[in-house]
Amino acid sequence: MMRRAFTLLEVLVAAIILTLITGSLIATFIHGKRYVLHSRNRMTAAEAGKFFLEPLQMEVRQDTWDTDVNNLKVKGYPNSVVKVDVENYTANYTITNFTGLRKVKLNLTWDDVTP
Repeated sequence: MMRRAFTLLEVLVAAIILTLITGSLIATFIHGKRYVLHSRNRMTAAEAGKFFLEPLQMEVRQDTWDTDVNNLKVKGYPNSVVKVDVENYTANYTITNFTGLRKVKLNLTWDDVTP
């Protein structure tokens, strides 16, 4: 009676295939975790943006601004930093004048934590 067994070559091919599949699954999970962390930071930045814009809404009115658009007297203007968890969110305001109306643009920056 002949015994059938795996050869060394078959075992090596199976091991290589298993390694490739496992490696691709691990890479997919790592990429997914980075995406979730980045999305979480973007949501936190949106909330931090509300925090930075609230003083403008509460304390500044169009009819009380000086003619100099760079003379905005709001706490933390022009640069502010707030720390949420381990991230520092830095706010930079840009003020432009459009025919009697002023536009305030808020730019939030942060460093993404990579897992």
